[in-house]
Amino acid sequence: MNDPRCRPGAVLGLLLALAATAPTPAQSLLGLDDGSLAATGSLVHEFLPDCTPRGRCPTQGVFGSSIRSPYGGIAYDWLDRTVWATDGFTLAQLDLQCNVLQRCRIPNSANSIWTGLAIDPVARMLYYTTNGNDILMTPAVCPLGRSVPVCSFGPALLTLTGIEIDPWDGTLWVCDDMARVFNITGANPSGGCQIRLQFTARCPNGNLTPPVQGITVDRGKREIYLTDSANGLITVDLNGRPLHCCTLPSPSLGVHLVGLARLPEPMRYRGTGCSAAPCPNCTPALTGTSDPHLPNPLFEMRVTDGPVGGAAYFLFAAGGGNVSTPLLCGPIWVDLVPPPIALGPYGLFSTGGGPCSGTVTVPVPIPNDPALYGGVIHSQVFGLCITATRVGHFMTNGAVIQLN
Repeated sequence: MNDPRCRPGAVLGLLLALAATAPTPAQSLLGLDDGSLAATGSLVHEFLPDCTPRGRCPTQGVFGSSIRSPYGGIAYDWLDRTVWATDGFTLAQLDLQCNVLQRCRIPNSANSIWTGLAIDPVARMLYYTTNGNDILMTPAVCPLGRSVPVCSFGPALLTLTGIEIDPWDGTLWVCDDMARVFNITGANPSGGCQIRLQFTARCPNGNLTPPVQGITVDRGKREIYLTDSANGLITVDLNGRPLHCCTLPSPSLGVHLVGLARLPEPMRYRGTGCSAAPCPNCTPALTGTSDPHLPNPLFEMRVTDGPVGGAAYFLFAAGGGNVSTPLLCGPIWVDLVPPPIALGPYGLFSTGGGPCSGTVTVPVPIPNDPALYGGVIHSQVFGLCITATRVGHFMTNGAVIQLN
């Protein structure tokens, strides 16, 4: 169990081997509408890349009755699983049910109204475009701090309306209202934007209804998504080749989205935890502290509600299923052949809530390796409680992790 190969790097090596045959992750998209559908103001919509709706929630009047073109944007923070949204004048952080966590006014001048929004979760920085065709960044916190210029297009464009950060190389993807897409590597010596790639997005039939007001990127699928004023989602590849277009169906028909963000597929959980004497009667739970986004250098696995003083082993395997045995208090959710990779033992420390308040967090950083995209791994924690005369055990639920 303490073999030096049994470390987080070995777990990710297993994922690397799996990535070539893994299924495509079922991530979805988030869109902020202009407020024309509901008396509560703007709605946040979740839908698949083929426009199949998965849900929506109201922003409860955070942005007033409507968002005026070309303003507004939305970004998803996969580190704390929250949403940042703006109508150009107010910035709000929401949970995935649209409950407001914080909000603040944006100090604007005539040519600095926000028209697009993105986030770097690790650096805790928001990137935004303005109606003056500038790109800036500012700390992701309310009230807002000082903004730092990234680069500027100046008056050459009609209006920048969307921005996204490329998670694999750190470049920026931005669009203007006429569906021109730019990949930006930084600023040139004069402060202008250094453009690596430029194209105009279109549907396969050549149609598109401006203005375009949002952009996001799925690097693993090599796809860029934009939204136009005809309720549509435009999908092109990273070089601008048209792939497909679709329209959000009723009851979202008529929605005008002002921003897009990608929502990674979260971890999935199976079953519940258990324990056997002399362990206290606990129900230990295994969770991930953030989304299995690629990359995620701060990804961690956490056990809560475990027996205080127990020793926990984190198991990782290529497959998993519901295997019961009379020798254990619950099912095994990871394959035992070939033997799973084990990290541990880790002691469970009390959080002050009694014998079942044991917790431990283990970092399992996800590196920036494109070959890991789509890799699936199964995880479970097995632990021991040792007394002077007896040894008991505990087990968590199972977890399924797919990098995306």
